Parts: sequence; structure tokens; C-alpha cells
Amino acid sequence: MKKLIVLVGIMGSFALQAEQIERMTMKDYLPTEFDEMFEIKTDLYKKVILDCQGFFKGVYFYRQDKISHQIYMEEEDCKDLNQYLVDAKNQHQAICFELDAEEKILEITDKSVSECK
Repeated sequence: MKKLIVLVGIMGSFALQAEQIERMTMKDYLPTEFDEMFEIKTDLYKKVILDCQGFFKGVYFYRQDKISHQIYMEEEDCKDLNQYLVDAKNQHQAICFELDAEEKILEITDKSVSECK
């Protein structure tokens, strides 16, 4: 019986690690009143902003009206990401964001909605 408890404990720790990655699909990509700032619509966050204009460039994830996570990037990477998202929207291509907030890693892929869960 001890081995089963240890195995359940190990399985539980793997489940916790897997849950730290939040997956969300891009529903829409919209301009804002600022030239180099864009809003990414997802189901998981109230607002997601790609800011290529501010002093700290990156992607900001908002719950309610407060930033809950932020991923910083270099200006060139920010502009490349903007172009990638514009192209994806224009081509009606699926976009999946995989956010590991603890490690501050954002992976962006073209996984379909069903693969992005």
C-alpha cells in the first residue's frame, strides 16, 4: 500500500507541473489607440496587450484591470511577433499561446483550437 501512495504523490506532482502552463487561442487581434500597441482577444484573460511601444516591450496579461503576468521581449522580437499575428489573422490561421507564467515563457504556435487545450 505504501508504494501506491508514493505513486499517487508522484502523479499529483506531475499534474501540478502540467497545470502551470496556460493554453489559450487567439480569438482576434485588434489595434489600439497607440501605433505600436495591440490587443489580443482570448477566452482566458480579460485583456492581453502586445506592447511594442513602451519602455518595457512585451505581452501583458490582465485579469480584471490588473496585470497578472508579463513577458518582456526585445523590440525586434516584439515587431516580429506583431507581424506574425497580423499575418495569421489575415490568413485565418489558428494561433495558440502557451504561457508558463512561473518561468516567464510564452510559446506561440499554430496549433488548432482542439490541440491548444
